[in-house]
Amino acid sequence: MSMSGTKVATAEEVRALVASKRPSSWSLGYPETVRERVRAYAAARRAGGATASLVAEELGLSRHSIVTWTAPARASARLRPVTVVPDAEPAPVPAPSPSAPVLISPRGYRVEGLDATGLAALLATVG
Repeated sequence: MSMSGTKVATAEEVRALVASKRPSSWSLGYPETVRERVRAYAAARRAGGATASLVAEELGLSRHSIVTWTAPARASARLRPVTVVPDAEPAPVPAPSPSAPVLISPRGYRVEGLDATGLAALLATVG
């Protein structure tokens, strides 16, 4: 019996169901009714301390199937409504003064718009 008082199928019963509904191709997957029976059996066994590997062996399934089918549903798997809006106009970038120094680092970073004191402070900070 499960915690809710309903009878949980035996390993033999669930294993027979799994074998009878085994898909002809892995891409087809098992019917949801089979997954529900496996989930109920696995939940009862896991509550009793059995590992996912043991449950998988008892039912003739992979450990991955047991873990995947018994995992809680992820909220992020839902599709969510979105609104597509046009790109905002970028803020205008003031043109550097022709007399202001420009620093180009060995890694290709370009620093514009600082005076000599600002560039010296930047170089002292980042090396």
